[in-house]
Amino acid sequence: MIIGYILADSGGTPIIIREYVPVLTKEGRNFFAQISSVMYSFVEGLVHSRLRHVETESIHLYFASSENFIFTLFSDSEEEGLEDLAERIILEIERFGYDPIQLQIDETIQAEVMDLIDRYLRVPPPDIKLVKDVLVKVKGLIGHGRVRKIDLVPPPEKPRQIDIENIRPKKTAFADVQSVLKNIEELDYKNSLSKLVLLLDGESDIWKALFVKLALMLMESDQPEMINPDALRKMINSIKDIFLQRLLELEIDEFSSVLSSMNRSKLMLTNKTVVKSYITRDLEDSIAYILVASPPVDVELARMYAKLLPESSLLHSLYRSYEIIYHILYSYQLPSDTWLYYIGDLQYKVTKDYQNKRFDEAVLWLRSWATTLSVAYTQQKIGIEEIKEILKLFVVGWKNWKKALDKAQKVPIALRAETYLRYLEILRLLSIITAKDLLSKEWREIIGWTRRLNKYRFLGKIKSLDYALLMSWMVSFIAEILTKRDEASIEVIEQLDDIVNEDVWTLWNLSPALFATYYSNILWALIQLAKVIKLKTVSRELLESIIEELEKIREALKGYPVIYWLITLRLVQSLTLLEVKEALEKISEIRKEAEEAGMRALCEMIDKITEHFRERLQKSIGA
Repeated sequence: MIIGYILADSGGTPIIIREYVPVLTKEGRNFFAQISSVMYSFVEGLVHSRLRHVETESIHLYFASSENFIFTLFSDSEEEGLEDLAERIILEIERFGYDPIQLQIDETIQAEVMDLIDRYLRVPPPDIKLVKDVLVKVKGLIGHGRVRKIDLVPPPEKPRQIDIENIRPKKTAFADVQSVLKNIEELDYKNSLSKLVLLLDGESDIWKALFVKLALMLMESDQPEMINPDALRKMINSIKDIFLQRLLELEIDEFSSVLSSMNRSKLMLTNKTVVKSYITRDLEDSIAYILVASPPVDVELARMYAKLLPESSLLHSLYRSYEIIYHILYSYQLPSDTWLYYIGDLQYKVTKDYQNKRFDEAVLWLRSWATTLSVAYTQQKIGIEEIKEILKLFVVGWKNWKKALDKAQKVPIALRAETYLRYLEILRLLSIITAKDLLSKEWREIIGWTRRLNKYRFLGKIKSLDYALLMSWMVSFIAEILTKRDEASIEVIEQLDDIVNEDVWTLWNLSPALFATYYSNILWALIQLAKVIKLKTVSRELLESIIEELEKIREALKGYPVIYWLITLRLVQSLTLLEVKEALEKISEIRKEAEEAGMRALCEMIDKITEHFRERLQKSIGA
């Protein structure tokens, strides 16, 4: 059993001491007070030997260290998983960007961090078995209703692989470093790679790393060519810089392994000091390290990357878009005036770049703009009528924005798919506000995007984790539209079964917020499938078990207000399917909580959702 913890700065000075169970030493002294006084003695061992577990006569200590903090969990017994739990907690503290000095003097921030840690300690990870069991049951039961055949997987294609020698310019050429860097800043893959080939004859790790990274980014784009992965692996092995080599090894493995994505993000988070020192070197070194250490894993790195690049460059737009999205989704509390500023600024940038036919830049800003709009109802003091008008402006312009999305060739396919999914989220919100079905008209486009994701997965042009996250989202929309038609699909169940696996489940350990987004999409799709089962008792039991799981994941995300309120709206929609008085009472509790938090638009949306539910419930009770 966990009996307490200590959070100290990187020098071993305790900042927060949390004692759940009083423990005394043999001499009768307080154990936590005594151990905290000698924390500094563990620092060298933590830094140099990665000390993770120490056993005393009666207490087990589990350590995790990062750039700014040391975290120690105390347990009265040896427990499997506590080493990983300690590391997960400290990575999350670093991800939020808490400053050790500010944390020592600001009691409000201390309370924030204590709340974050306590949530981790009391909320167990979701159970994959529940999802797998529901999938098995649903697959066997949907045959009692209308089953629709959907072709979600296109015929397999062979990738167009190019050997490195075939990239070398046919004419005698000289690679000017400045022109190479300019090509890289604009993500001109082909010109960059052909010039970099001329620089590979030397021993410089920089040019090799740049070549490999750009080749991997080309692989992720909508351009059909890709450099032979085996040749890239050989080049990675020749890189002498261990950190660069490891980052590239993990990245090339991301196309076939979800765990490689987890390990790469963890490596970046635990070595932020190294990354920062690398990206502030000479110009070519800086760009190389920025590229290799991208995408950025948090808002701080995204901001640093963007500042080091020319504002007019495509790379600057890429990293600035990451910064905005991280700020929007994962900030503890984003002021409404900041949210409104983003809307105005991003709309201007999208329009300007679209008019100037800079389609890749337009799509990057479009992704940020759509993300900002899709969380509109999580902002305080804004009503749904204002939100409706803001969202309608985006939807009216979608015909043009879709053209940009189709013409962008440099932006990774995963980011383009995410942009389209954000558009669907906006339609989902407008559907609730206007009480009209705006999603069904996108049916063919959604199926098209799903087939495209499957195509790129088989070609090895999309990373495995990106595929799982995007497919969970895409399938949730397919299931929702089918349910409106009182239909189900075996293909939807098969897609879900494919992306629900132990490897993706480990995302909970690294990023609970990202996992919650994925998991809530899975649960929403399962809710739609359970709803169309004709055996009412079975349908009701399945709905109750899935909704209970949705409630658990919502509770675990209280430290991420935006994600928390996003899941809250989905929970309210789900509760209306139960057709029982207890569901209405639960919704009333949720609405009261939202009202107390000043969530005006969310309260109004809950009223919209429950309006017809109340009528149905009254008729049911009356009958």
